[in-house]
Amino acid sequence: MTASSRLRELAAIGVDQMGATADCLQNELLLRLENLDTDLRPPAGVVEATKQQVELDRANSYLPFLGSNELRII
Repeated sequence: MTASSRLRELAAIGVDQMGATADCLQNELLLRLENLDTDLRPPAGVVEATKQQVELDRANSYLPFLGSNELRII
């Protein structure tokens, strides 16, 4: 079995699905966060909300990669 044939059997992760969805929108104003690295500080309200959510078990997992419905724009 070659490496490429083994890779075909792997399930895609959610970040791939969200990236494909964003690509379909073809919107240059869409800020893609999956690989974003920036020195811009988020608004204070976002920082506080993040601190609160980290304490919740339902909100502090890496999975699923699709994110919270409330935070999606699409």
